[in-house]
Amino acid sequence: MSAAEGYQAIRRSRLVAILGASSPDRLVAGAQVLVEEGIQTLELPLTSPDALDAIRRTAELAGGRALVGAGTIRTVDDARRAVDAGAVALGVGSPLSGEALEYGDVDQLRKRTRSWKAAVS
Repeated sequence: MSAAEGYQAIRRSRLVAILGASSPDRLVAGAQVLVEEGIQTLELPLTSPDALDAIRRTAELAGGRALVGAGTIRTVDDARRAVDAGAVALGVGSPLSGEALEYGDVDQLRKRTRSWKAAVS
């Protein structure tokens, strides 16, 4: 699912499932159940153990049926690693820092990712 499709799914359902678990296996298992039940927007916080592995695996299993995002993005490196792992959206507590916005081409970053906060406001 593209970021634009995910944005529309959020607007329709007003729901983003934010998962937390003690291991990447549990994150992926939880995400799989949610995707199978029709939840289309997921956020896996980078504060979870091995979150990048879980994001990669969840994006693969979702196979376009759900938007997989990364939460708790604090730095440009967080943004870069999350996008590289397969996140199509970035969840941040506040707007991305100036440093994070300078990551790569700002327009490309905005096209590839979208803050959950902006999507539900």
